[in-house]
Amino acid sequence: MIEFTIGDVRVGGVSDPDNVAPSQRLVRYSRYLKGPIPWAWLSVAAKCPGRALHVALVVWHLHGLERSMVVKMSGARLRELGVDRHAASRGLRALEARGLVSVLRHKGRSAVVTINEVAS
Repeated sequence: MIEFTIGDVRVGGVSDPDNVAPSQRLVRYSRYLKGPIPWAWLSVAAKCPGRALHVALVVWHLHGLERSMVVKMSGARLRELGVDRHAASRGLRALEARGLVSVLRHKGRSAVVTINEVAS
């Protein structure tokens, strides 16, 4: 049995890590991008200028976490991809101009983004 400690939490593993399913080998707190992401939606986002594709990936990442088409933008996730708040704002505007998302903005708060469907 493999055991390790993270902070004050003790985690027990399996006796033979090579004989477990791939999903069991994943670290619970690792970042992921959950699909499916519609290719037509992604191809439109990829043609947007600047960091719009980075912003789009964060939107879909949050969608996968929250299981909702309406997500609250995360500055921390954007910074992980090297996107500052000004670039994120421009990226959201570009995605919104293409009809990929609808954005509800409030001064001093994170934007609330709704993912729209795009025609194939």
